[in-house]
Amino acid sequence: MTRLRTLTSYFPAGTGKSAGWQVSDDDTVFSQGGDYFVIVRPGEFPTVQKGLLADVSWHVKAVIYARFIEYKTSWGMFKAFRSDIFNLLNADPSLDRTNGVYSVTVSSKDDAGRLLDTQGNPMNWIAQLLDVTITQRIKIR
Repeated sequence: MTRLRTLTSYFPAGTGKSAGWQVSDDDTVFSQGGDYFVIVRPGEFPTVQKGLLADVSWHVKAVIYARFIEYKTSWGMFKAFRSDIFNLLNADPSLDRTNGVYSVTVSSKDDAGRLLDTQGNPMNWIAQLLDVTITQRIKIR
């Protein structure tokens, strides 16, 4: 979340708010305004033991949201937002030399799309689920 909050063109400080409040594990922030959000949740963490070491692949599920206003511009805004997230997270595979971290990848198995309300009507958000995987080598004993 700290890394994503550096994208201040998407997550500026608002009145009485610090920059990055739109990057959170709290999905109630939508009611506070903003055009872009990232809601994160912890995911699986498969571990491969290698003697006294283990490689842990920490998965973080991140749903990215961009406000839908008009078809052409909104999809362009969403694609630029997703690209900036992808490039930011792939630019530093050690997460600023975090102990044992040697790989960060971003992927998605889901298509981006408009959110639908309970009646199936399109809402004012484009969203996509991303899987951010942070691989870290740790001592297990």
